[in-house]
Amino acid sequence: MAQRCYVLAGMEGSPGREEVASVVTQLLAIDDVAFAEPLVGQYDILITLDTQKPLETVVKRLEQVKPLCNLVPLKANPVLPRERMNRNIEKIPLKA
Repeated sequence: MAQRCYVLAGMEGSPGREEVASVVTQLLAIDDVAFAEPLVGQYDILITLDTQKPLETVVKRLEQVKPLCNLVPLKANPVLPRERMNRNIEKIPLKA
């Protein structure tokens, strides 16, 4: 069963707006990342995952994205199949 997980992530140094936007773009290119949003405060990005893989596996993949650091996995909830379908609606072929 798929799960929706949340991860807080910091960035090394004092990242500017453009650097944060660049990292968010890199994160959104990862299959398991459903959403990534810049934050203000102790952490720089909130990452939402929709995955069937173990959370630890996906977090290890996220750790490879530089300059992310201090990743904190949060709550993980099971996702019903009908909720996942909304994400893939563009992939459903239309009849001619």
